[in-house]
Amino acid sequence: MKLAVLLSAALLSTTVSIPIGHAQTAAAKPQKPRPTQRLVFKATTDSAGAPVQLHLNVFEPVGHKKTDKTPVFVFFYGGGWNSGNPNVLSEHCAYFASRGIVAIAPEYRVKNREGTTPFECVADGKSAIRYVRAHAAELGIDPNRVVAAGTSAGGHVAASAAIILGLDEKGEDLKVSSVPNALVLYNPVVDTSPEGFGNKRLQDRWREISPLQ
Repeated sequence: MKLAVLLSAALLSTTVSIPIGHAQTAAAKPQKPRPTQRLVFKATTDSAGAPVQLHLNVFEPVGHKKTDKTPVFVFFYGGGWNSGNPNVLSEHCAYFASRGIVAIAPEYRVKNREGTTPFECVADGKSAIRYVRAHAAELGIDPNRVVAAGTSAGGHVAASAAIILGLDEKGEDLKVSSVPNALVLYNPVVDTSPEGFGNKRLQDRWREISPLQ
């Protein structure tokens, strides 16, 4: 499977000036876009063995049908493998949906919430991509046009799903590939060596989870 890679180092930012006289009017923040579907894609556990359900936030183009076979963005949030949730990507996903692409933001386990390690983050990322492919017909997406995207540690999850062998969840159908067809990475963690990011947590296992190795 050919893999196209696009690395983006920064997101565009916009500065808005608000006159003081209109401060109260401008104070009301617009609501975040809401997903058109929220699906459970994985039943797993936290580090203490308590059950955890992981969800997909699905954003569909207007009028999207199951027969459309559109490309799909699977977009992973950042947070240093410690924190984060898919809601922070709602605007991003809504934008891609407005351009005719199904955009999906998966949950994955993180240290501060589930007490897990970066290895579980990658396993959950692979599970999400595998689920999307396996359920392409229900989601109305093309299983051969799956783009994995991510910011920071989410970029690491996306890149690792594409490059790193193993770390697959036991019991999953490995005949369904978890390798995306393309990557779009925003300031991703790709170097986990002593000179890179997160090495104190990974220590001598850093090579197992470094997309550069």
